[in-house]
Amino acid sequence: MATNHTANYNLNQWQATDPVLRTDFNEDNTKIDTALKSLSTTTQQHTTQLAQQAAQLAARGNITFATTSYVGTGKGKTNTLTFSKKPIFIYICGPVDCSNLFLMQGQSRSMGHGAYNNYGNNTVTWSGNSVSWSSISNDESTQCNKEGSNYLVLAFLDAGT
Repeated sequence: MATNHTANYNLNQWQATDPVLRTDFNEDNTKIDTALKSLSTTTQQHTTQLAQQAAQLAARGNITFATTSYVGTGKGKTNTLTFSKKPIFIYICGPVDCSNLFLMQGQSRSMGHGAYNNYGNNTVTWSGNSVSWSSISNDESTQCNKEGSNYLVLAFLDAGT
């Protein structure tokens, strides 16, 4: 019978003076077999889950997501964002004043919502992996470009480009 045991699975570890018993080996083999079976089952479950998730993503098209942020530069200035792939749809969320802006590939104009429930148009230009926009009415709030304010960006990107 072993004097010492391993920390994780309580397997036998014999000292030179310990008697070695067949039953100790059988107990250890049962513990190892159980642990390996559990790992195999978990691996199979994860493989199945990943395959299901991959199928779900494939059904949604070749879209990937990106997040970023920027600091507004103020009135009369154009904003530009560049991504690793072609942007399809972009949502911009402003700070405490709750300004936000939605940009969709192909649009040349986009309505922005600024502080105090005001709305304003922005001109939008798409070029490769970049999009630029500026306020038609020179309203930094509806452009999501208030000087010094932080803006959060969520973009859906074309994973096929």
